[in-house]
Amino acid sequence: MSLTEEQKRRTSQELHANRVRCPLDDQTLCATLGFTPRQLADTLDVNVGSAPGEVWLLRDFLEQAITDLGGMPLPFTMLTDRDRQQSQVWFGVRRVPPTPGKVQGG
Repeated sequence: MSLTEEQKRRTSQELHANRVRCPLDDQTLCATLGFTPRQLADTLDVNVGSAPGEVWLLRDFLEQAITDLGGMPLPFTMLTDRDRQQSQVWFGVRRVPPTPGKVQGG
């Protein structure tokens, strides 16, 4: 599953838009996902420094964290739930870590 330049641009815009909606700071995101600050920036930008599996992981984590912390994530047009199975075949299954600050049982 390879994205065109236009698809990468759109995915980056959607990741950045959901990053703004996520109340966690960059340090917490990096610690939770095991990213360096550079990896986080590259992954948000979907550039040559990003790995497809990390893009999916960030996408899924942002969506989960926004929801867990009371917000509404914006939809993704390229990285859709329909594409998930194929991406897992290509890039492996990555477990999304729990959201820091989420009230347990909530």
